[in-house]
Amino acid sequence: KPGKGMRDRKEREKKRLKEEEEDEADRSAQRKEEEKKQEEARKKAEEEEAEARRQEEQDRERAKAAAQQEEQRREERRREQEAREAERQKEEQRRREAERRREEEEERNRTMGVPTLPPPPVAPVAKLPTPPPPAPAGVIVVDPTKSKRDQMKELIAKIPQQKDEVFGFPIDWQVVAEHSIIQNKLQPWVKKKVKEFLGEEEPTMIEYILRKVSECSTINNV
Repeated sequence: KPGKGMRDRKEREKKRLKEEEEDEADRSAQRKEEEKKQEEARKKAEEEEAEARRQEEQDRERAKAAAQQEEQRREERRREQEAREAERQKEEQRRREAERRREEEEERNRTMGVPTLPPPPVAPVAKLPTPPPPAPAGVIVVDPTKSKRDQMKELIAKIPQQKDEVFGFPIDWQVVAEHSIIQNKLQPWVKKKVKEFLGEEEPTMIEYILRKVSECSTINNV
């Protein structure tokens, strides 16, 4: 019947339009979801970049503070050495003055005919110990006059305890290279720790860590 056929066409058209609207709604939702993911990824990247810059700035500040502290220690040692030298010069000047007065007294006695008494013994000027040269940055120095046990305790006491102090401690890479510390000391220790954490030696991980240290990398790069 003509009326029924018309109603069927209208129903089909209505159904098609509804399906197209649903498809468009799905595509719009997908686009919004994708845009949301992209926005979240962009924000995360910006946050990571800001955190990296902040960490880098903190590293520079720690290195600057460590350099300033080392410079202050050098200045204090220089002043102490200057004070010792000034005291030694004063003592030498007093000794020379006493010697000059004794010679003048002898000269007066000879002129007046008074027998000259033997000069009193002059105590030698004590030679002050020369302070050891300042240690380069990144080297912990212990007192060589102490026993090996006391030296070890002194060395352990000077090791930084806080995370920031450890990460910011300056390293003398020239000393590390001259004494082959990476090959002789660090490599066995790294192998042991990797085996403890992973249950077996992982050559790739060990090689990566040693390579980063050999490149004088900072803790953030490692």
